[in-house]
Amino acid sequence: MVQDKFHALTDRMLTVLQKEQTVHLSQLGITLYQCNTCIDRVVYVKNPSVCFILQGEKHVYCWKNHIKYVDGQYLCYFVDMPLVGEVRASRKNPCLGIQMHLDASILLQLMPVIPNWQRKESGMEITVGTVDEDILDTLHRLINLACDKKDDIAVLAPLIKHELHYRLLKTSPGHILQRLLSLGSHEQRISQAISHLKQHFSEPLRIEDMAKNAHMSLSVFYRQFRKVTGLSPLQYQKSLKLIEARRLIRQQQLSVSEIALHVGYGNLSQFSREYRQYFGTSPSREKTAQT
Repeated sequence: MVQDKFHALTDRMLTVLQKEQTVHLSQLGITLYQCNTCIDRVVYVKNPSVCFILQGEKHVYCWKNHIKYVDGQYLCYFVDMPLVGEVRASRKNPCLGIQMHLDASILLQLMPVIPNWQRKESGMEITVGTVDEDILDTLHRLINLACDKKDDIAVLAPLIKHELHYRLLKTSPGHILQRLLSLGSHEQRISQAISHLKQHFSEPLRIEDMAKNAHMSLSVFYRQFRKVTGLSPLQYQKSLKLIEARRLIRQQQLSVSEIALHVGYGNLSQFSREYRQYFGTSPSREKTAQT
């Protein structure tokens, strides 16, 4: 029964994506996509979201952490994360996916009706779940609404979006979302620290101040930060710096030394060394390759 519904949803996706590789459903905050070729080492900062895989295979790397998810699974990103992604696909077996941004306001509205017994300990706040029958039904109705019943979107879209958030909160990964949203929890305070670090990543890292603002001792802050992100605060900041540097290099508007200063490196040789370690090539060589 579940397998039949899964195949029906996959067929529906292939029909919707016959002419385009990507369809953005802005009213729903959802993107439908297919990929017909393998994609290696795409570096990006992922905002809180969920990605359902209907066909194909994806890999996500966060420093030394590696996560693989395949058809019938989904990956939840609960905080902003610097990541490296890979896609395994071909024309005969394209990768099909549905991506949805997680809406914190909807999740907070739903929190009071979710049982407390699901709030247990876990590790890194990127986690894989299995698509169940309830989620399949919700996704199918959502795609049908967006593609066939556009006159009903204004009324029904918010309801289906609420339902999908509700279904996710009730899954095994949902307890992580609950902790991140629970006011005063360690996870919620680390989430706030991450938001601050993302906005000020080019500035000197003052971990003592971050711990103080999170109302934690330095050792507890380090431990909780690594638990939430899988990284130390310094590794997280370094990833943000280097990802932004690569974006600027590809724009071809600034010199390598200007980019290094812009992202917070006072030492050009250190910038080049860490860039090479992260991306496997030097910033000057990458800049030359873009011309």
